[in-house]
Amino acid sequence: MQSKTIKLYENMSLYQRQNSKNYYACVYHNQKQYRKSLKTENVNEAKKLCFAFANDLFNNKESVLYDTESAFSVYADKFLDIVKQQNKTTASGISSYEETKRFLNRKNGIRSYFDNKVITDISRTDVVDYLMQIEIEKKQLSKSTINKHLVTLRQILDLAEHYIKFPKNNGVKAKRRGYFDKNSYRKIRDASLELVGTSIKMHNGSRYTITEDLHDFIVFMMSSMLRPTINEIYSIKFKDLIENSIDDTKYLTITNLNRKNKMMSVDTLETATFTLRDMRARKDCFDDDYLFLNQYKNRRHAMRIMTAMFKHLLKETECEVDLSGNVCTAYSLRHTSIILNLLNTNITHIQIARRADTSLKMIDNFYYPESELNTDLRAYLRIST
Repeated sequence: MQSKTIKLYENMSLYQRQNSKNYYACVYHNQKQYRKSLKTENVNEAKKLCFAFANDLFNNKESVLYDTESAFSVYADKFLDIVKQQNKTTASGISSYEETKRFLNRKNGIRSYFDNKVITDISRTDVVDYLMQIEIEKKQLSKSTINKHLVTLRQILDLAEHYIKFPKNNGVKAKRRGYFDKNSYRKIRDASLELVGTSIKMHNGSRYTITEDLHDFIVFMMSSMLRPTINEIYSIKFKDLIENSIDDTKYLTITNLNRKNKMMSVDTLETATFTLRDMRARKDCFDDDYLFLNQYKNRRHAMRIMTAMFKHLLKETECEVDLSGNVCTAYSLRHTSIILNLLNTNITHIQIARRADTSLKMIDNFYYPESELNTDLRAYLRIST
C-alpha cells in the first residue's frame, strides 16, 4: 500500500510505502505504470531521480518505451543520405557527405548528445546544454564553429518538422589569421631551402623528408593569393599553367581553378614564373603531374604532409605566431599576400578582392588594417607603383 504520493506531472509521481521511508517513482504511459525504487529519503533528490527515470524510459534504446521511429538518430541518418545524394564537394576538396559525417560524429558532437533522444522532445534547453558541453577542455568555440553545429542540428530537426527557437550564438569572434612581416617571411623562405633533406615525424608516427616543394609552395602561395586547400593550390597540374607576359613582365595564368565561390582563372605575380623555371630545371615535369608533392596522388594526404612540413618550418624559425600574437599557418601565406597587394596603390580593393576570391568586407575587416602598418614591405618585395 502507498502511504504518501507527490504528483509531479500528469504522468509522473513520487510515493512512499508504509514500511519504507525511501521514495519510489511512478511513470504513467498508455494506461500502464512503470515503477522504480529511488533508494533515497530526500524528496528533492527523489524528484531529480524521478525525472532521470522518466527520461531513461523514453530515450534509452534498451527501454520498452523507446520509440525507434522518432529517434534523433533516424533523422540524422536520413539527413546524411540526403547530403550523400547531393554529391557536393566542399571548398577543401572533400565530399560534403564525408565532412558532414565526420562533423556529426566528432567528440561531444551532435550524434553523441542527441542520438538516443526522441526528436520531438528536444527543446531549446537541450540545445543550450549541448552547446555548453561541446566546448572541450573549456576552450570557447568561435562563432563560425558554433554556427556550423547549429545549422546542422536545425537541418535535422527541420527534416522531422520539429521547429524550436534556437539560443543566441555566443561564441567568440573569429581572430585574424597570423601573417608574416618582412623579417619573418624572409626567414621562412630561406630556411625552407636549408631544411631540405630534414626528416619530420607525423602524428601517426610515419616519417617524411622535407623537399624543395616546401620552398616552391611558399613562393607560389605568395605569388597567387590562393588558399592552401585541395581545390586550389593542391589541385594544380603543370598543364593548368599558361605562361604569359605584358611589357616584359612575365606571369602565369592558372586555368580551370575551382575556387570557393566559382570556377575561375588566376594570374600570378612574376615570382611564380621563377619558381616554375626552377622546378623544370630540377626535375621532369609532365602535364598531368601535380605542381606540389606529385608522388602523393591522394591530394588530402599531400596536403597533410605539406602542412606538417610548414608547421615544422615555423617551429624551427620561431615564426609560429606573428607580432600581434596571432597563430600562423599555411593560410598566413595567403593572408600576407593579400596584405602586400593592398600596398600597391595602383590596384583597387575590389580588384584585389576579386583576384583573391574574397569580399570587400573581409578586405576591410581583416586585411587592410594590417597593410597600413606594413608599408615597408613594398620595398622589400620590389612592388612598384
